[in-house]
Amino acid sequence: TLSLHDALPIYHHFVCDRCRAVDDIPWFDLPGASIKEALKKREVRNYEVVFHGLCEECRQATTE
Repeated sequence: TLSLHDALPIYHHFVCDRCRAVDDIPWFDLPGASIKEALKKREVRNYEVVFHGLCEECRQATTE
């Protein structure tokens, strides 16, 4: 059975701390061994990665 989540592309996200813009970052897998070691016996069903910082426009505005 195909769920709605399976049909959609998946992304990580970048959130600008200044203007609050949210950008999609192409998906990449985290190293499996590191995850297993950090989580120990927990069961993970899903995860997301969110980067925070300055978007290109806000970064340029701080250098002008």
